[in-house]
Amino acid sequence: TFQLGILAQVLFILYTNSEEICTLQCQELDGIRNLQFRDGVTYTYNFQSKIQMSIPNSNKGDSYTRLKASALVTPRKDCSFTLQVENLEIKGDNSHTYHNLKHVEKPITFQYQNGVIGSDLCTDSEDSIVSLNIKRAMVSLLQVDSKHQEQTDIFGTCPTISSYENHDGH
Repeated sequence: TFQLGILAQVLFILYTNSEEICTLQCQELDGIRNLQFRDGVTYTYNFQSKIQMSIPNSNKGDSYTRLKASALVTPRKDCSFTLQVENLEIKGDNSHTYHNLKHVEKPITFQYQNGVIGSDLCTDSEDSIVSLNIKRAMVSLLQVDSKHQEQTDIFGTCPTISSYENHDGH
């Protein structure tokens, strides 16, 4: 029984170390909740982006990369949401299209409360850096903070002006 007890302790330690614990904390809301989401509803956002780069004094023309994807955003309990990326397509200036970016299908969980993105993400430990950066950019674009003149996200602090409209009471 002594050996069995040690084996059980070792297995428990290995199990608890292999599981990443991710908790997102909600903040106290002051005032009116501007953005409300329905439980059990997944919202689909279509993203398109074009990054254009040029090198000064270069004979080469501008270089660009285009990205298209759908982001499925599902409210969870309290103020956490899940983002799932679908149909990701990356096209370079050589007209080559890249599909199936490694781990991009892995969902992430983020805090989203009254239009403000939290600073923490819950991710899969196997998710790639490129995949996470794409997801961070998508989450950042969801931020609509109508209370503050500046917003902070993965790009830093930027001056902003935000407005929203209420459609159908949601």
